Amino acid sequence: MKLLVTIVERNHSGKFTDILNRVPRFQVTSFGKGTASSEILSYFGIGETDKDVIFCILEDADVEEVFSEFGKHKEFIQQGAVAFTVSIINIGKKFYNLIKTLEEKNG
Repeated sequence: MKLLVTIVERNHSGKFTDILNRVPRFQVTSFGKGTASSEILSYFGIGETDKDVIFCILEDADVEEVFSEFGKHKEFIQQGAVAFTVSIINIGKKFYNLIKTLEEKNG
């Protein structure tokens, strides 16, 4: 399993959560605030520091497809969105069962 972390400009998370909702997955969106200076923001063409941060649990086999779908949207390519995964190596059985239950309820 992987934890997918996606960081996009505030109010642009809808397309990404729609992609993630195509297959029932456990996810949560939170508000974020960038800390880069205005000089660095200007250099990278990033206008806003207010962000949406999406945390999503994925099966390993789904990662490539999700990144491919993300890459089709201009919000991801042109507006400084970032996505990365972190391996979940050791997860407790109770937490795993909670994730599966939430996926079934939302699916």
